[in-house]
Amino acid sequence: MMEQHAPAVFQEQLQSLVRELRQLKGGDALLPLLAERACPLLGADRLTVYVLSADQDSIIATVKTGLNDALEISLPVSEQSIAGYCALHRQSLNIANAYDAAELARYSPDLQFRAEIDQQTGYQTRQVLACPILRPSDQQLVGVLQLINQKHNLPFPLLVQDGAAKLCHALADILSPSQSA
Repeated sequence: MMEQHAPAVFQEQLQSLVRELRQLKGGDALLPLLAERACPLLGADRLTVYVLSADQDSIIATVKTGLNDALEISLPVSEQSIAGYCALHRQSLNIANAYDAAELARYSPDLQFRAEIDQQTGYQTRQVLACPILRPSDQQLVGVLQLINQKHNLPFPLLVQDGAAKLCHALADILSPSQSA
């Protein structure tokens, strides 16, 4: 959907989604709204929202589209996975080919794509855009937003990366309400 619209229309639709997210108190309403609106708007096939664990050593998938809810995903905050690297360095990653070891090595020699989920589900991950969810008040990590497979089989465009960062601000408010003002 995003590629068909001018940047101004994309920004307008993104602002509408962010307003809706900010009105949520989290919980059950988050997944349907993200699945219905965020994936098409950002041109992603799937998305995952990871939340930082209480011990801050791992991130745990709390929202995941296209996957069985019973499938638990927990990743260490480390350079060993795309979302873990994003969490550790509080840096976005826009990966064109998740299976390209040379592309991953440009970030870190330890970075690898965790293909277990693809193997378990039969799904083929290609592109990944991972963005840190940071609490606005102090820039502390709350979690990671991960978009999977850009609809046109290209890297996620910069406009989408910027839009995902704005979406992360709203998610930070939802996922850490005690820190919101």
